[in-house]
Formats: sequence, C-alpha cells, structure tokens
Amino acid sequence: MTKKHATLSASGSHRWMNCPGSVALEQQIQQKPSSAAADWGTRAHDLSEAVLNGQMDLYEIPAEFHAVVEMYTKYVTAHVLPESVLWVERSFNLDKIHPEMFGTCDAVVITGNTMHVIDLKSGIGKVEAEGNTQLLYYALGALLEIPNKSGVDRVAMHIVQPKLGAIDKWEVDVDYVYAWAQELKAAAEATEQPNAPTIDGEQCQWCRAKAICPTKWAKATEAASMEFAGPMFNLEAALELAEQLKPWVEAVQELAKDKLTAGESVIGWQLKPGKKTRKWVDTIVAENRFRFIPDAWTTAALKSPTQVEKILGKEVLEGLVNYSEAAPSLTRSDF
Repeated sequence: MTKKHATLSASGSHRWMNCPGSVALEQQIQQKPSSAAADWGTRAHDLSEAVLNGQMDLYEIPAEFHAVVEMYTKYVTAHVLPESVLWVERSFNLDKIHPEMFGTCDAVVITGNTMHVIDLKSGIGKVEAEGNTQLLYYALGALLEIPNKSGVDRVAMHIVQPKLGAIDKWEVDVDYVYAWAQELKAAAEATEQPNAPTIDGEQCQWCRAKAICPTKWAKATEAASMEFAGPMFNLEAALELAEQLKPWVEAVQELAKDKLTAGESVIGWQLKPGKKTRKWVDTIVAENRFRFIPDAWTTAALKSPTQVEKILGKEVLEGLVNYSEAAPSLTRSDF
C-alpha cells in the first residue's frame, strides 16, 4: 500500500521550518519516482518491522540487509523491558497543531517515565540527534498518542545508522517537546501566508524546488554580476562563484531533463540518449565458458564483451551479456 505523505512532513521539517516559502514552491514540482537507494531503505525498514513484530527471525533476513536490520533491531529490543510498551512503525497525527501534520515513527519504547523515540537511517550521511526536528516531530506525535497521566516526563531520541556503525542520542524533558510544539505551529502557519518567504540556507540541499526558487535566482544573478564586474579574470573568484552556484545549476539542469522526459518542450534544449554498454551477466559463468581460449583474456582477467566479440564473433555472447544504458544528457538542440 502506498503511504500518503504529509505536506508538512517530519522528514521535511528542517526545510519548511527554515524556509516557509518552499512548501508552495515544491507543489509546483512533480514528485520524482523513488530511487534505488530509497527503495533499499524502505525494504530495510520493512524487514526491521517484521523482526520487531516477531514475524521474521534475523537468520531469515537477506544477506544484503542483514547487518543493517540486526544492528537496528537489537538496539531497539535492548530498550524493551517486561513492563515496556513497544510501538513499531506507529502512525500518528498532529492535527492539534496543523491538519497537514502526520507521520510514522520507526520505533517508540515507553519504559517507566521515559519515552524512547528511535529512528533508523539506512544511508551513509551522518545525522545527529540533538536539535533534530524530525525526531522532535515524532516525539510530539507519540506524546499526543498517550494518556496525559502516563507518567512520562523524559524523552530520549535516538538515531541508529548501521552503515556508519553509529548511534546518536539526545534526551530532553517532556516540557521541552511541548514548548517546541509552539515553534512548530508558528512555522506551519508561516507556510500558509500568501507571500511566504524563501530563505537560502543549508536546508536547501534536499529541496525539490531550488531550481525555481526566486531567492536562489536572485543570489545567482547578484553573485555573477558582482564577481565579474571587474575588468580582469580572477580564477579564485570564479572558482568561488562556481562552488556557490553548482547545486542550483545542477537542480536547473535536472528540472529541464525531467520536463523533456515527460514530453514537455524546453526551447533550445533536448535530451541526448545515454551511451549503451554491455556487461557480462555473470562474470564467473563467462570466465568458465572462455577459460580455455587464451585470446579471450588479458594477463589477469577476461576481456570485455566487445573485445571478445571482435575475436570470436557475436554468436558466442548469446545468453552471457546484458545491456545497460546511461542516463540521458542535456544538450542544445538546433530548433
């Protein structure tokens, strides 16, 4: 089942809390299909959920996910005592704050007076727990799900990153989370203003709308006019400008590719098909097939399919080779 995503999501909270105008801008950009990395992360979460719910054992986890699932699930269960409450992939809403706020927390463990909010990160980018608005969002959502007299007065927030072998923790009292809720509410309301401002900052990294952001455009044109106002070329100044503009330039190019892929017109530009390459379907099988043919080998390895074909003919590659095509590139057109 496809999960509905909140406009004011937990994962995007750092962006929209720091740039209220990004919410309206992102609605103008079509959502891209899920990436291979995102699909891998979703699968790791699903497998972890099955283990924590007792539906699978760790030995049943596919090898490529095993280390991630094992570290995360063992960390969660280490916080579970006989009297604990465990929520796995618990959905909640924050409609008391704003109707567009809801989400799903990876794991919540309530033991005594402490609520543990535990988030699995399956990537390799370091994420810290302290001040993490996504964790605070989850913590607030979880607190709103429990009775007022539950006895919980501490919230411990954990980031588990198995690929880095890292765990980060941040602990606050419940009053801190409820006070932060007012900040969250004010930020949500700011996104609804007719002329909600766009603000440049490190939160732009994951913004889908940075290519069309008026603040990014203004900064780019201003920087270009300032840096090149002088009569002499300055390499250091040019490099600094290139570094500043690179993320925005890449976002603009990616937007153009998306539009062309969707069949829309971008005057003066077209997509050039990516280069097709051939690879051995299974290198070991190919090596065994040609192990007694010296001409198919370099000193230490089997030659490429193209090289083998030139020597032995196309028919010998049948069943051994598959084709892959690089992503198309953006290039100028003649029309």
